Order: sequence, then structure tokens, then C-alpha cells
Amino acid sequence: MKNDISKSICKALIFTVLPFAIPLIFEIIPNTFINNAGKIIIVLLLFAIDTYFVFKITVRDCKELNDAKNIIDTNKRFYISRKVLDRIANCEKIKGEFIKDETNKLHYNYKENILLYNPHRYLERVCDELKTLVSDITHIDLEYVSVSFIYKYPKHSKKNVTESESEKWNGWKWITGKDSTASFDLKELVNRKDSYYHYLVANDKTASFENDKVKLINQQRYYVSEKDGRHKKYGSISAHKMSFKHNNYTFCTGYLIISTYGKKFYDYYDENEFRSEAEFEEILFEQIIPSFRKLIETELGLLYLRHNEREKILKHHKK
Repeated sequence: MKNDISKSICKALIFTVLPFAIPLIFEIIPNTFINNAGKIIIVLLLFAIDTYFVFKITVRDCKELNDAKNIIDTNKRFYISRKVLDRIANCEKIKGEFIKDETNKLHYNYKENILLYNPHRYLERVCDELKTLVSDITHIDLEYVSVSFIYKYPKHSKKNVTESESEKWNGWKWITGKDSTASFDLKELVNRKDSYYHYLVANDKTASFENDKVKLINQQRYYVSEKDGRHKKYGSISAHKMSFKHNNYTFCTGYLIISTYGKKFYDYYDENEFRSEAEFEEILFEQIIPSFRKLIETELGLLYLRHNEREKILKHHKK
């Protein structure tokens, strides 16, 4: 504390008192003691000393400010990492609860259920956890954040073997997020050329980020839903393709879509945890999504296994 006070006093003297006092040397010191040439030398010397200390203090302050920013960034990333871990841990807790629920049953039909829990319901809860996480770190109320997930089982899953044009648009199913697009069914939404879902599927996007939906709307890549229309601002949106693959085969693929309504991920005019939209995008893509990606893609694999076994059972019954 004393050290900080001393620094403040020195800074005040060097930045204000000394520059003000230098011109007074000509008035304070009589010519009989030092002539004008000597006074000029003293003034130049004091000016050089003052400039040196001003430069030194400025450099020190800049370094301290930069160090403070680095500490804030480190603390922010630590805070977000902790939030991510909390949500991932909660996802595992949810899975445990689902399995516990099955122990209450007197008999368990493994042939019918195949798994000890419903991966579809579980993925829905995982999306809820991600929604809460995004709300926590952006300080956007939960009601203004939505997380959607659509998925399908590609008919041609082998690498370098693409689906036909008609197959590309068919077979998509909801995990969650249907409420935000209530006026359309998913097939209609995917086939609608001015929808975000169509944009993702048509371009086979692996990832997409837009802090302002207006840009997508102007490009006819986002259809303004009823939920969007209830707000003055359209908000932000980000999408991430996730797939379960093995030996160059894609067995199940889907899109995770995070959307906000009325508020953006980053807004220059609002109080925000982030310095720029680029910083938020980096944190989303490097800290948040990777942890959820591993979890979700594993569940997509389980969805496929359940789907595959059920298909076999149906074929067997038809014989």
C-alpha cells in the first residue's frame, strides 16, 4: 500500500509539478548567479530527466496494465473451464439417474431396449446443460438462449460415397429445439432454401458462427422465426457438425445449433465478459464445444447401435 502511494506521488511530481516548474527557472534564479546560457542548459537537462522518467513510468504502467489483462484473461478461462467441467459432470450425473430409474423395473427387456438408458432423452438433457452454460458465461437469460440438435443416419456412410441429392434432405430428426421453429416441421425447414438448416446441409458446413443474424438474413441464409420476431434484435447463432464415425464410415451425423434471441453473444454496447466477438468465438470453439463434442458423438454412436438393432428386429418380425 505504501509503495503504491509513493509511486502515485512520484508520478504526480514528474507529470505535473516538474514540467510546470521548469519554465520558472528563468524567473527564480537571478542572472547574477547563473546567466541565460546556463539556465538554458539546466532547463534542457531537467527536460531530459523529466522525459526519461515519463517514458519509464509510462512503459511500467503499460506493462502492469498488460499483466493485469493477462491475469483477467487467465481467470476468465479458468472460470469458463470450471463451468464446462461442472456441466459435463452434471451430464454424467443425469446418465446415472437414467440408469438408476431402470433398476426400479421388475423386468428389463434387453432385446427391446438394447441400452440401459435412452440416448435420445440423454442428448436432450446434454443440450440443456450446454444451454445453461452459454447463459452463464454470456449473462444472457435462459429464455433468450436455445440449443437445437438435428441428426440422421446417412444411407451412404462410406467415405467418398456421397448421398444423392434427394437423400441429402431426407431422414433428419429432432433431438431438441423443435419449439423454436414450431411453425415448420423439420423436413420443410431443411428443404426451405432461406433457412439456416438448409444452408448448413447444402454446404456441408462443419462449423458456422455469426454474431449478428442480420448478416445471414440479408444473405437469405436464415429464416426469421416467430421467436426472432418478438425481439428488437435478432441475436447470434453458431452451428457445429458432429458425427459418429468408424473405419471411414459415418454411421450417424448431426448439427448442434446454439442461438440467441434479442441479445448477441457479444455486444459492444452491453456489459460483456468478452473484449470482442472473436474472443467469444475462440472460447466457444476451443474451450466449450470440444468437451461436449466428445460426449455427444459417443451418444450418436449409441443412437446408431440402438437404431441398427431395432432395424434387425423389425426385419426379423417381418419374415
